[in-house]
Amino acid sequence: MRRLARDEHGFMLIEVIVYVAVFAVVMVVAYMAVTACMRTSAAFRRNCDDVQAALRAGEAWRDEVRSARSVSLMAGGGLALTTGADIAEYRLRGNDVERRPAAGKPWTAVLGRVKSSRFVVDKRRSVTAWRWEIEIEGRRGPACVRPLFTFIAVPWGGGGGGGGKAGVTEEAER
Repeated sequence: MRRLARDEHGFMLIEVIVYVAVFAVVMVVAYMAVTACMRTSAAFRRNCDDVQAALRAGEAWRDEVRSARSVSLMAGGGLALTTGADIAEYRLRGNDVERRPAAGKPWTAVLGRVKSSRFVVDKRRSVTAWRWEIEIEGRRGPACVRPLFTFIAVPWGGGGGGGGKAGVTEEAER
């Protein structure tokens, strides 16, 4: 068997095994970091989708309140909006906010995963506004920031008029 001279270079088997082990540890740590980033990104995307859905529902509600001739609270905390001959209604059922465009029509969910929803008369100096407060359920555990949304609208009676007390029914004033 021939011995290596001092000027010949090579790797011993133990060195190769150590290098492979160090490389494996680095790859495991990198994989864990990438999967944590992907989970965080997916959670952020879901939260953005929830915020976007809440904003869409709130803006649609505001448009409907602005065009309503009268607004009244329903039994159970719902809201009825009279627009022309139809009365649109909003309610919280389970974890969904539902809307019915007219009496006899089916209820449809406009916003899901709602923890709480309430409609409040917000009387101001010369107008009566309506406030819709929504809290969205967190997807996992207690959130650092509670997902709360507040939308405010004044009924203007179909685009005309002053939007004062005339747009509020007596039932809502109690």
